[in-house]
Amino acid sequence: MEFIYIIFVAIFGFLIFLFFKGFSNSKHMASDTEYSQAGVTVNFSEQSLTLKNKKFNVSQVTGIKMKHNESGRRGNSKAMNVFIELDDFDYPSHKIMFLSSGQGEKFMQRLSIALRKAGGPNFN
Repeated sequence: MEFIYIIFVAIFGFLIFLFFKGFSNSKHMASDTEYSQAGVTVNFSEQSLTLKNKKFNVSQVTGIKMKHNESGRRGNSKAMNVFIELDDFDYPSHKIMFLSSGQGEKFMQRLSIALRKAGGPNFN
């Protein structure tokens, strides 16, 4: 009985973590020197992109894509993932989760502007 309780608490805690992580991804910071949101930072003067403490040149970004998560019986979930594709053998793709497609689309637009401002590729 204790084992089931531990599993239930672990699953519930994980769901709460995902919920708050999704909301924290919607906050962004933009200044004259950098843009930051959802653990992604673009430094304009250094022409760099930082993902999970790994630094890349903005020219290494090869694509930004989104995928809606199909969940529930009708598949009407609004959650989505944004994928940043990189020209790097060790780290070719980076996934970011958003709770709504609106948050993810705005992130993609802002990231595209930031990459362009840093001298990177144009995804329009």
